[in-house]
Amino acid sequence: MSINPVSINPVSINAFASSALSSLPTAVRSATAARSATALPAAIAEASRPASSSLAAPSPLFAAVFDSLMQGMLIVNGKRELVQANARAQALCGQLAQAELATKRSATQALAAVPAVPEVLWRLCEALLASRQEFPGYGVIPETLVQVESGTELKVCAQWLYLAGVAAGDRQSPDRQSYILITLEDCSERSRNLARWDALRYGLSRREAEVWLWKCQGYSYEEIADELYISRNTVKKHLRSITLKRGMASC
Repeated sequence: MSINPVSINPVSINAFASSALSSLPTAVRSATAARSATALPAAIAEASRPASSSLAAPSPLFAAVFDSLMQGMLIVNGKRELVQANARAQALCGQLAQAELATKRSATQALAAVPAVPEVLWRLCEALLASRQEFPGYGVIPETLVQVESGTELKVCAQWLYLAGVAAGDRQSPDRQSYILITLEDCSERSRNLARWDALRYGLSRREAEVWLWKCQGYSYEEIADELYISRNTVKKHLRSITLKRGMASC
């Protein structure tokens, strides 16, 4: 797979820097205010600058597909350097980094703690790096659930990404230059997409589709009834109908 390193939009960096600074404790914010206009954005820009790599430029079509994916996707190397990130990944990493910056207790810590790859994601990469020694020859894909400040739960996975032409026997070699692909998927968004797809393929009615949308997100009968202003028994009736339709479709 050939992917071209790109830099993060400076406008987004400044916007993120401002919101990150506003979430710091008052004492840190006041100590940092005089330097925030240039220091924090500059630090984020420096951390976010892609590392040089041997990856070739992709076609415009591939670049457009990569950037428009609903899942966040980052490519990093073993030195915690960012090689590539699509728009969704940049947005999610901004939220994760903002939460990490908010825990810093001094202006110096805040300015220093702006890695391109947030700590919670890098810990997963470290597990993958360790697995190369512990389980040579096996495709271990560590994953975890991470909650961002908005309450959104993300499923995060890390796996090896090898350049074309790398022999299978060489892929676990510590000396082999390889990259790590990190994917970030919004669990609620995935559930909503699956519910909508079910509504189409099983021919659910409009109300059944609404009930199923909430059910797929883990809502109870009572919670669904409250959301849709219907009775609990009506919710149960719709779910029985949905179960029947799904069962008939699988026959």
